[in-house]
Amino acid sequence: GYRQEFPFLSHAQLAKAAEGGKIARERCVGGPDAAPATEGKQLLRGPSPDINSGGLGDCASGAKSACAWTEEAQLPAEHFITDPARRSLAYIGFVRPNVGAIPPMSELQAMWWLRALQGKLERTPSAPATEQPYMLLGRKLPYGVDYGTYMHVVAEDMGAAPRAFGPTWMALAPRVLITWALGQAYVSMFKLSGPYADPQAWHLARNELWETVTKRGLGSNLTLFATVAFFGALSGVCYAVDAMLYLPRLAVGACLGALGLTGSPRSQRGSDGVLATTPKQD
Repeated sequence: GYRQEFPFLSHAQLAKAAEGGKIARERCVGGPDAAPATEGKQLLRGPSPDINSGGLGDCASGAKSACAWTEEAQLPAEHFITDPARRSLAYIGFVRPNVGAIPPMSELQAMWWLRALQGKLERTPSAPATEQPYMLLGRKLPYGVDYGTYMHVVAEDMGAAPRAFGPTWMALAPRVLITWALGQAYVSMFKLSGPYADPQAWHLARNELWETVTKRGLGSNLTLFATVAFFGALSGVCYAVDAMLYLPRLAVGACLGALGLTGSPRSQRGSDGVLATTPKQD
């Protein structure tokens, strides 16, 4: 299957390539037309430390060197875009969708990254990318994602995900609402509201994107509508069950808070039955 390597992401390989306070660079000494060195049909490439030649190594001679590795490097933790410890460095367009296209994903990643650099994300990722709901079942690829889910999760962080009601109010524009429900996760849909809001996006949704839905045919659209309705009802049931389980806990917590039994002190009941509190030990 398809594999991609990110030598610049591998701390172990960078550590090998760093010697004498220098980070070695990659070079193929055979010139631009030289074939890459291989061994057992596996590409040998990467930075090769060589202090005598100014930090440049030989990656095209066919011989084994410190730069040869074949293990796949991992992408950053935040939506496979960047790492919270170094947000100034981003990797745009490296994810692979199950269906859909990489260019619109790259555009949304760039939008997310700019908001992250500005410190204006409405929420930061709650979990590493590999634990997000957009990961493909089976994890065939460590960076394979579900296109639509990935786009909406990233947009949620920016406050750019469209809504039927506030703040987007697509319910007041039926064509736009249907285009969102039955169409693809077009980047224009994430510019209806939020930090990248653009009036032109509404025009596109009402016209060009609407046509992609109507051209699909009645049968296909009815099938999609039935699917959306089914999962919408299922989500509603799950939401109701979750609310019934959560509200009692919320009520108990509110009562305990009103009685002063929550907070930093820990409540303990003594042998005489009197409720006492002790400071929380660090």
